[in-house]
Amino acid sequence: MAATQSTLPSKLIQSAHQWWRRHRHESNHCSECDEPIGSFDKVCQNCGQGNPARVSPWLAVYLFVCVAMIFMMYSAFKTLLS
Repeated sequence: MAATQSTLPSKLIQSAHQWWRRHRHESNHCSECDEPIGSFDKVCQNCGQGNPARVSPWLAVYLFVCVAMIFMMYSAFKTLLS
């Protein structure tokens, strides 16, 4: 049981980290020309596209829900095991 306790949170964190790595490209590259851009650039320096990052507002909602679920599961497991 102790092995399951320590591996479950680490597996959740690892899967969230892998998801973030896959989707990080969207926020660091222009949606038109796919050239690298700064995080807060308002215009792509290569093609002139306004608001070049592809990050949607749903990304923030998804990340918040994932963090909340991880916290709730950690709290539940901690309560069950104590």
